[in-house]
Amino acid sequence: MNFKYKSVLALGMSVAMMVQAPVVAFADDGEPQNDATIVQTVPQSESTSEIGYGVGDAGFNVVGKDSNSKDIQTTCGNVGYNTYQNSDEGKIPIPRGNGFAYGTEYSVQPGITTKITAETKEIEGAGNDEVHVTYTVTNTGEEAKEVKIGSGADTKIGEVDSAPIGFINDGTGIYMKGDGVSFTLTPLSNQDNFSTVWYGHWGDVGGNIFNQQENQSEYKGDSGMAYSWTINVGAGKTETRTAVFKIGNIVLRQISYDANTGIGEIAGTTVIGGTSQEIVIKKNAGEMTKEGYQFAGWGLSENATSAKYIGGETIDLGMLENDLKLYALWQLIKASNPSVTIEEVAQMVEEEISNEGINIITTEAGEALPTTELGNAEAVTKSVSLDLSKVAPAQYVETIKNTVQAVPTQGIAVIETNEVATFDKNIIEAMAERNDVSYIIVFKHDGFKKKVVIPAGYDVQTLLDENGYCGFLRLAAILGFTIID
Repeated sequence: MNFKYKSVLALGMSVAMMVQAPVVAFADDGEPQNDATIVQTVPQSESTSEIGYGVGDAGFNVVGKDSNSKDIQTTCGNVGYNTYQNSDEGKIPIPRGNGFAYGTEYSVQPGITTKITAETKEIEGAGNDEVHVTYTVTNTGEEAKEVKIGSGADTKIGEVDSAPIGFINDGTGIYMKGDGVSFTLTPLSNQDNFSTVWYGHWGDVGGNIFNQQENQSEYKGDSGMAYSWTINVGAGKTETRTAVFKIGNIVLRQISYDANTGIGEIAGTTVIGGTSQEIVIKKNAGEMTKEGYQFAGWGLSENATSAKYIGGETIDLGMLENDLKLYALWQLIKASNPSVTIEEVAQMVEEEISNEGINIITTEAGEALPTTELGNAEAVTKSVSLDLSKVAPAQYVETIKNTVQAVPTQGIAVIETNEVATFDKNIIEAMAERNDVSYIIVFKHDGFKKKVVIPAGYDVQTLLDENGYCGFLRLAAILGFTIID
């Protein structure tokens, strides 16, 4: 294999960059091998891997080494990446194997020339340097043309030919994760976004260079991948597109969605961790179902009693310390006619989730509230009732926070306990974030059931004492209360 590399070992040594080093991908300890030519020394880096590019049997290749100088492949063996252009005559290959050279302009269809160049980029503090593979397309004709250009390969990571492979950022790129090492393929910028991205069985690569693929789960068979751009190139104009490869101990952060006794699937999202990567929590638009139940949001565990997310919220997945798994929560559909379909009753009736010591109910405006002394709901209301003898302190806090976050816009939250309780700063902060919500606090004290109302827009932070707490008696003293029992 002909190979050019940049060493970025964390050992603190400078290692040479090589051009056209036949057979040997890396020179150990920076010494040139065979007819290699030293063209650049590389300063020490905090990274833990080497990464470089060369020529494989099918075209260009991108490989790396880990901190133990073990090869990290992105293709199976010395295959490399096949590159194709699309024309009226069909898919045309760029010369491959010994016929391929970086920086050479190939004309495989009239009036269009294409060349591929590559360079390593040292990314300060990133932990993994990059190889940038740039495609330059020039239209030498007198009319604008649409050009499709892309590459694909039989993929591999390290020693694993069937490691999980999937989408980065819901289809903007691809990752493949092995045992302790991974590689990713992403566009350099928004201008370089791929027109099509595909992964699946390696034998199907050639037929999918220019085919777009819907989001799907990880593929764990003997895999391949492909990507391409569709570029409008004006007469006498040149366009470039760049793909970025990273190899090494890359942190991948993933969010996944569990049907949780239901059926169906919603594809998760994977991003490169360690940097800000905001994503939107997916909604369940009918992809997951459960007979006799309707979807009630996403919980943090399979036994969650209230939803952490409904769908549509934005979170910074890249900065999470761990992967995030969300579980579908299901609410029993109550209907007098047992043959009625889920779709027909989904908008009709009371929705309810309950477990030992916790009961959460949604009430539409005009319907009777579960705390009957409160009468009918004036707006959509989330009611949570807690038996404090059966609920752990941490569960108490989390349940109230989740309930507050799940209240519909301009709605009402009823929080009821069977004895005097306390709000800590975490609960108050959650309430402060929902200043569109009115809060009704109901608790038992001295044999009576008492009600305190916090109107929408009230500065709830002022309720905390110097220690960051607001007991229900303090709350009643500040806002007043009504005996309802």
